[in-house]
Amino acid sequence: MIRSRLARIPTSLSKIAQNIARLKAERTGGLVDVTPSDELNPATATKHPHHAKAVAAPPTTNYARTKYDSIEAMQASLEEEDEAVHRVFEERPAYEQQKLLRPGWTRDLDAEPYQEFDENTELLLTKIDEVTGVADVVRAAMEDEFPMSQEEVILLRKVSNAMMFASHSTKPEAIDYMFSILRKLVNRAEIVRHFTPYAWEFLWAFDESEIPTFRSRLIGDLMAKAGAPFNRQQELKYIGGLFWNDAKDAAIKRWEGLVERDPAPEVYTIGVKMFTLQCRPDVVEWLIEDMVKKVGYADHRHYGSVAQAYNHMFEGEKAWEAFKKLEYWEKKNNAKTSAQQLDDLAMSFLDGHQPAYGLEVFKKLVRDTPPSERVAARTFANLERAVYELQESATKPEELNEISRSALEHLPPTVNNKHFYGAWLLNLLRMGRPDLACYVSLEVQPAAGFPAEATQVNWVIQGFLEMDNLKMAEFLVNRMAYVCLKEIGNHEAAAALAEESSIGSLPPEAGQLAKLVDPARFAEKIPAATVQTFSVIMQYLSRRQNLNSVIKFTQTMINCDIEWNSYILNHLLYALLRSSEMTRLSLTFTSMVPPEGRIVPDSVTYGIMWAAVRNRYTQNRRKTDFITPRELFQYMFTTNPEIDPTDDKAKKMWYHLIQSFFLSHDLEGALLALHAASKQWKFAVDPFAVRLIALGVFKNRPGAHIEAVGKEKLDESTRALLQLGAQLDSDGRRKKKRQGRAVLDVESKVKVGKLDAVTQLLWYELKGAVTQPASPVLLDEIARAKEDMGLAGVDLGLRLENCFF
Repeated sequence: MIRSRLARIPTSLSKIAQNIARLKAERTGGLVDVTPSDELNPATATKHPHHAKAVAAPPTTNYARTKYDSIEAMQASLEEEDEAVHRVFEERPAYEQQKLLRPGWTRDLDAEPYQEFDENTELLLTKIDEVTGVADVVRAAMEDEFPMSQEEVILLRKVSNAMMFASHSTKPEAIDYMFSILRKLVNRAEIVRHFTPYAWEFLWAFDESEIPTFRSRLIGDLMAKAGAPFNRQQELKYIGGLFWNDAKDAAIKRWEGLVERDPAPEVYTIGVKMFTLQCRPDVVEWLIEDMVKKVGYADHRHYGSVAQAYNHMFEGEKAWEAFKKLEYWEKKNNAKTSAQQLDDLAMSFLDGHQPAYGLEVFKKLVRDTPPSERVAARTFANLERAVYELQESATKPEELNEISRSALEHLPPTVNNKHFYGAWLLNLLRMGRPDLACYVSLEVQPAAGFPAEATQVNWVIQGFLEMDNLKMAEFLVNRMAYVCLKEIGNHEAAAALAEESSIGSLPPEAGQLAKLVDPARFAEKIPAATVQTFSVIMQYLSRRQNLNSVIKFTQTMINCDIEWNSYILNHLLYALLRSSEMTRLSLTFTSMVPPEGRIVPDSVTYGIMWAAVRNRYTQNRRKTDFITPRELFQYMFTTNPEIDPTDDKAKKMWYHLIQSFFLSHDLEGALLALHAASKQWKFAVDPFAVRLIALGVFKNRPGAHIEAVGKEKLDESTRALLQLGAQLDSDGRRKKKRQGRAVLDVESKVKVGKLDAVTQLLWYELKGAVTQPASPVLLDEIARAKEDMGLAGVDLGLRLENCFF
């Protein structure tokens, strides 16, 4: 122990000597030799410039010190030698450092340092220190001429470090930390008055959002306390920060002073926004007139804000006059109103009970804005398709290639208005206003001579469900079902439905719609329900496992004599599967598909059912009977749904099918199902399917426990089966080549080889021996399995009687 300690003493003494020499050199005004190669060496370089380590001068008398004529010469030399130091501040991820920082100033190296950091670190800090003015404070403190206390200087240093950290970090936490420190300086004017103009520009660069945030108000408050001058952009940001952060009176007062000093268009724009949000359109119109006097023109978009404010006050005529002024200045300025603003205007007219004016604005939107702008604004995603479908019967095919003024003028007025009403309704739904869409469909359109359509009302129901307004959606579905029951003459069911649900009055969740329509007349215009009506509502309810409501609407659909389809059936089966209602699931499936029912199931239906069968056999206690794998495969083979074997959901169904047969200990059915599914739907026996088959064989062996098998043994068995499949595939290609047949592609043959390999495995498990032929009992079992699975008389390519593997 003592010897090991003594062995380290010379090294420690050497470091102490070097540190003493370095400190002595600093006291005598000596210069420290900074080696750029050490700074660039990743083994010795530090992670942060504050921790940069200078190389100490060796404690010898012949140390070559570099002499300079002035501090500026020394700084220029260091900048040339150590460009890596300055590169830290030049490579900024978000903001340009050069325009925020002024030329560097370094303190007198002969002076005593205020804080203990070496020359290299100070050179790095000089740039960011110039932003906050902390370098001047440190120099004055070193000269004992600055009145700030040590606590204030340390706080200013903390601000400087936070700003440097925020300037080089892309994480939002760094920016939040910087503003958290700035909040502490709101009442410390003696500190923030040392911020340079570059510091304020640096801070304003962090608030570039369209709506000013609290940062704008915080930075503006700091500048006001420090007495720093504002430029126009900073003044506008500060006013916006005050207005949008609970200081509206102060913002308007400051804006009034600004518009007197600097009547610029940007200043009038923010004034229009503020007074519009306060619902003072008369003041906004006066501002626009004053802008015309002082600037010489008016921004046409300002009148759009005036129109929206009047619509909010339900003064539709004044809003329309403002829109006419918008069109006047738009034409005079040779400008175009954006699709988004026209879209907002159309909806505001509808909110103001002026659907006719809203329709005209909507027509202007489609007529004057190009499709690319509408798509960019996420407006009318399917508008071109709707126009194409509606123009196809009214115009020539060559006129359908674009949406333009000439194409719209060729439309008859009836088709024109019908198209615009439908597109307007879709747009309102995309903007999250199903109440206004319902108003257009059931009030505005019938008033214009176009009866309400069930398709449009189904869209409205979907819109209410997307907003989680189930009560309003159920009201529309029940009302449409009531109309349908009346039309088919089922008056008893109609009376029961009317008594059970209040279809004569709007629910409280109607919201704005209750103010726009008359409930008595409104209910009379609702069309009859269709199969899509129940599809929409049952999809929503089944995904939320609301089985009681699903059953209720199922009975209503049966009373309406509406044919079911596989789409609705799948929703119901999904709901039963999620709630583990296995008895209901089995009865629902068998009663609705042939031969008992009339619904033809699709691939999604069988995907649900195979998942249910697989889940049923993995339960520890199976209390009720369920459809067997053989019975389900018979349904599937008989109905023969269209299945894409490359689809992910189809592959999942294929794996569940394999697992179901092995979990039910049905090797005969598994053998037949593998060959029948591969032949009928081209399912591939891929490596994962081979692994499932190997696992199923292990589980079906007498007295076998899967825990004793282990992953290694399962992997080994899977590899052996894959190798056997490849060998069989190779033998098959050589045989066909000798017979002069065409050789198929390798991929498909490999799949056939894997199927042959698992067939040998299953056949061996069924026979129990390798060389003996199949017994009559086994052949009878396979024949019975073919009969149960609906494969009697189907040639699967198996010759089981003569199989000797």
